[in-house]
Amino acid sequence: MRPILRSEAAPADTSGVVAVSNLHQLQLMGANLAGRYRLTANIDAVATSTTAASSGIWGTGGFVPVGESTSNPFTG
Repeated sequence: MRPILRSEAAPADTSGVVAVSNLHQLQLMGANLAGRYRLTANIDAVATSTTAASSGIWGTGGFVPVGESTSNPFTG
């Protein structure tokens, strides 16, 4: 499995909102669960499914939901 680099994250605009347009940026939202985000594209995560090839970023586990736990929720 290959890591997603923070350099792949989109920068925030002047009002502090980050435009999210791809799976890498969506997954990187987990690094700042209190951030402000705006989806700018229809993001299809089928490539991360456990039935897809297991090489690459997501491996056999597939996409990891952002802020899925009650102890560390998404608040942005």
